[in-house]
Amino acid sequence: MEACERLLKSLSLPNRGTKTRNIVGNNQAQYGTFGAYSYGSQYGVTKLTEQQPWVTRYLNSFLQKQLKPTARWSSFTVSCDNQLPVHRDVNNRQNFPNYLVGLGSYTGGELWVEGTSPEQPEATCPQVRADGSTLWGHTKPTRHRVVEFNPKVWHSSCKWEGTRIVITAFMTRGYDELGEEIQDWLQRNGFRGQPSGKTSSYAVDEALVIKGPPVWKPKFGTAQKKEEERIKRDLYLLHAATGHCSIRHLVQALRRRGAPQKVLDLAQKFVCPVCQEKARIQPQHVSSLEPLPPAFHTISADVGHWQDPRTHEHFQFLVVIDEYSRYRCARILTRGPKQQPSAATCLQYLRDGWTSYFGNPKCLRVDPAGSFRSQTLQEFCDRQDIYLDIIPGEAHWQIGVCEEAVKGLKETMHKMREDDPDTSADELLSTAVRIFNQRELIRGFSPLQLVFGRSADVVGRLSDATHRLPDELQLETAEGELARHVDRQVLAEKAHSEWQAKQRLLRAQHSRSRPAYDFRPGELVYFWRTQESGKHKNAPGSRKGRFLGLARVLATETRRGPEGENRPGSAVWLVRGRQLIKCAPEHLRHASTREELIEALTEENTTPWTYNRVVEQIGGNQYEDLTGTPAPTMTEWHRAQDPSQESQPTRRRIVSKRPAPEPVDEEMPTEESSGHLRRPRVQAPTSSEPSQEAHLCWWNMIPESEWSESEAVFWNEESAAVAVELDMPDSKRGWQKALNNLEGFFTGTLKKKSVEVSERRLTPAERAEFQAAKATEVRNFIASEAFKVLPPELQPSRSQAVGMRWKAMKGDVSGAFLQGRPYPDLLHCVPTDEICAAMGIPPGSVTRLQRACYGLVDAPLEWYRTVTEFLDTLGLERLWSDACMWVWRPAGEVRGIITGHVDDFLFGGSEQDGAWQAILDKIKAKFRWGDWEEDQFMQCGVQITQTAEGFELSQSKYVQEHVQEIPISSSRRKMDKAATSDKEKSALRATLGALSWHAQQVAPHISAEVGLLLSEVSQSTVSTIIRTNILVQHTRARKDYKIMVHRFAPSEELCLYAWVDAGSQNRPDGGSTQGIVVGIGPKGLLKGDMGSVTLLSWHSNRIDRTCRSPGAAETLAAVNGEDVLYFCRFQMAEIEKGCQDVRSPDSLVRRVPGCVITDSRNVYDKMSTEVLSIKGAEKRSNIEMIGLKEAQQRVQVILRWVHSEAQLANALTKAGGAKELEMFYKMQSRWRIVEDPEMRSARKRRAEGMNPMDAAAAATTNGAAAAPPF
Repeated sequence: MEACERLLKSLSLPNRGTKTRNIVGNNQAQYGTFGAYSYGSQYGVTKLTEQQPWVTRYLNSFLQKQLKPTARWSSFTVSCDNQLPVHRDVNNRQNFPNYLVGLGSYTGGELWVEGTSPEQPEATCPQVRADGSTLWGHTKPTRHRVVEFNPKVWHSSCKWEGTRIVITAFMTRGYDELGEEIQDWLQRNGFRGQPSGKTSSYAVDEALVIKGPPVWKPKFGTAQKKEEERIKRDLYLLHAATGHCSIRHLVQALRRRGAPQKVLDLAQKFVCPVCQEKARIQPQHVSSLEPLPPAFHTISADVGHWQDPRTHEHFQFLVVIDEYSRYRCARILTRGPKQQPSAATCLQYLRDGWTSYFGNPKCLRVDPAGSFRSQTLQEFCDRQDIYLDIIPGEAHWQIGVCEEAVKGLKETMHKMREDDPDTSADELLSTAVRIFNQRELIRGFSPLQLVFGRSADVVGRLSDATHRLPDELQLETAEGELARHVDRQVLAEKAHSEWQAKQRLLRAQHSRSRPAYDFRPGELVYFWRTQESGKHKNAPGSRKGRFLGLARVLATETRRGPEGENRPGSAVWLVRGRQLIKCAPEHLRHASTREELIEALTEENTTPWTYNRVVEQIGGNQYEDLTGTPAPTMTEWHRAQDPSQESQPTRRRIVSKRPAPEPVDEEMPTEESSGHLRRPRVQAPTSSEPSQEAHLCWWNMIPESEWSESEAVFWNEESAAVAVELDMPDSKRGWQKALNNLEGFFTGTLKKKSVEVSERRLTPAERAEFQAAKATEVRNFIASEAFKVLPPELQPSRSQAVGMRWKAMKGDVSGAFLQGRPYPDLLHCVPTDEICAAMGIPPGSVTRLQRACYGLVDAPLEWYRTVTEFLDTLGLERLWSDACMWVWRPAGEVRGIITGHVDDFLFGGSEQDGAWQAILDKIKAKFRWGDWEEDQFMQCGVQITQTAEGFELSQSKYVQEHVQEIPISSSRRKMDKAATSDKEKSALRATLGALSWHAQQVAPHISAEVGLLLSEVSQSTVSTIIRTNILVQHTRARKDYKIMVHRFAPSEELCLYAWVDAGSQNRPDGGSTQGIVVGIGPKGLLKGDMGSVTLLSWHSNRIDRTCRSPGAAETLAAVNGEDVLYFCRFQMAEIEKGCQDVRSPDSLVRRVPGCVITDSRNVYDKMSTEVLSIKGAEKRSNIEMIGLKEAQQRVQVILRWVHSEAQLANALTKAGGAKELEMFYKMQSRWRIVEDPEMRSARKRRAEGMNPMDAAAAATTNGAAAAPPF
């Protein structure tokens, strides 16, 4: 190895700097690759191999000596002093390991590999990826060693000192694409790329340097291919220089110049990728073999908007048409401008105007408009077994039959209105529909004839009620209503004839071949859009669309032909980043070769092309991959089948008749939602034949060879089974209740009979441990003198005690309560036998209770009084605002604070304050304490860490252990609209309860989503479970977020701030959500400064009453936020100054400045006036705002306005909108009150290039100028 080290130190390699693989550390690092390479869709041999062939052969000979005989490599890299970050080798072959040899004089420099090793059973060495995630693995020494590792696992190099040279041999992924000529050349130069069955025809001497012929760029197989590629390159340059002229003209020009025939042949086959991107799609024939659906099988529905040309009144009507017969019906649903029929209105007319006459169709085809994108419509179609076919956006030609019907009706109504101004719009629509159904020709018949088998008579009737009278005798008179009816019909028929003629001319004018669409999964395409995401449809001022991309074809919907074959359907599903896009084939064009090559070379933004990568991009909770799970061994298989060792899957016994046996599906049964299973009223007769359920038993599925020949001793012992005896009901009603829910009856009965521990069934060792545990609690009772022995003459008998209404009870253990003051009341009890033995009295003796024990109703109260009386004697003052907080304030200066939660106390004070330390010593001496913790401890489930800047509050351990996803099967996940079962509702409440506790303590960023999901539990669906699991994933990913309690300087003036916001009518029941965030920060925030903010309180809950408008919701949020702010100001002032007069809290509140921050212009404008006037539609909201106005004048509360992206409470009003709090965390809990004299919205500020925290110049120079008058 020393000779190789000397050679490599003298070797000149390219200086890659920090560009290659994001190399960190030394900018003078050298890095070179020898052998084959793979980069995107390009494969070949590196230039370094051609430039230094003798180094290539020497190092290959070195590797042959060091590596094992079965090692295979097509390339190797020489890396000098390169410290690589955590990465995976994406261009290396999957099933071939990497081999690394470390050379040079260095210490350290181990190879870190993710996962465990046989030498290190536990992965204890962490590494941090570029995205911040932590990986665990192990390290392997590298110096003068050969290290073998998987290139597809995460790995990196550790730090070192000295000169570190590494040779890494690997097999490139594109080795098979090189061709036999290049593979043989690599083999002759010492690379071992061939399988073990092949041997190299050229041996490489160990120390002999052989200088062979130069190697050409090997992306061409032969010299002929190289020459053809040169000609193609020249043809492209000539084609581009001539302005991308046609290939035919290019061939003609070359022929006139006398070009060789080989050049002409290549020119005729030449394809320009730039021209290919702009070329039209090749057409196909107009004829279609797609069969028409049967009558009433497929119907289309669309909403039409018509404006009366005379009165300019707006009408919205729904048209439903059968695609086979073109029979249509329509009705006006809404009137007025900017109106849109609701889904419920459209669905009601669909029931009344179509399904009540023609029944339910098999397919309902609609466009993705707002009226049809409703959960109500989807549920209706699911119940009625109707396939809801929502066409892709901007592909309205797929319901062209219905849209043409809408156009025809509108034009007919328009012309009728010009000649008949007195007829109502409903009558015009009815006449137009009747004319189209009677006069339009579909395959030689009118729609009326195709549906009813006949046409209407002269008076429009389909029945034979006139007894076959001649037509002239059916007409009564030519005057009155009949005349007007005939006139309207003539006008409608004239308009219909003109419409038909116009449509024929248009069809003839537009008759042309249609494009041929052929898209397969995995192809790269561009998709057409006239409206981009996040932009207005007319932005940036033009309605012309454009192609967006690239995107990958995921799947193509198919439809079944008349002979059962699959044909391409009308929708193509694409994947682009985290988007799943539904398009029509007409929206798409294939990516050219150049575009595919550019996409392949873009490593950072690769488009997923496999289902696994689709899952990684779109989301992890929608797909579960079990292909990597190892198969169970026979031991694990038997263990899983043993009910005593593993819970068994749920099985249901089928009591009704069934068809032939089929495979059992262990998914969630459908009958679970229909109620509890009941016994049949009549039992089926027994039969001697084998039961059809025999195959359902697990023991019948195991082969006979797998059963043990000898009997197991365990099952012959009496202790192998446990007998449980339950008392069954003795009444008919009790039996009926038990049979309706046997599981609940058994569980409830067992709970009544359960005990904590049965000492009779304990083993001697377990009994000894139990006695030791009881002895500890007994010592606590004896030490606290909880019981007093009565003299014999004062000991009453048991009957006497009952007669005096005394309680006969056993003592229990409670360490804190037993240290309380002597019990003031007279109470006698019988201690447990262990306590009687420790006191030296006979078991069952009656004693007097001296201390409040656990189990007494007033035991907590006695403990609280004990603590309060003792702290009062030490000079501490209890707060009115918090009865469990005491402040030590000698001479008006706060020098110590104590807060308590049952038996957990927090103490705050200076370590240099001798008087405070003396108080702590007295407290320690008064009570028996456990461990006193400092700097880092747990309080009420929250991890508190004291730092130099203050405190950090977190619950990472709680989230890791208690916040778990709800298990849900893949088939159940697809039923996202199905209602949840009782068991699933219980799981939802448990998971959301755990999330709610976390949100209340340290996670305001999930408060809104938790609250909204909790409001759906009673009417939850499977979609609620899926969204809850997504929230659990997000919460676990952010479990390390901390609430920071800042340490402010004693001289810094502080102020309390309340950010308030509301989301109007965003709950399932139509209620609104309010968000309130209260924090404390420096007073400089009022001037527009950036400052540290400590969050004190946050709320995301439902507003008490229903709000009719967003303004009303914002008003109530501001009023409630000021109420919370008032309490916080009162408590802070009481801590600092004390409360001399509880009846005058305003005087105390005015000592602490407070500010309410809103993003509602309505609230801000009304509060900026001198006197609030009650006017407008929301008078009740104005009255409620008077309270906020009164607080502004009485306790000097300040009101400020900010835009929505500077509003902290905005994250507490809607799901998925916590970006403000995310930015607050990233800024280390710092914030700014962004004032803007122009009161520009967040969207307008973004359009002007301003950041959310950028303050306007007028606001930053004079913060008081923007404040409202008080």
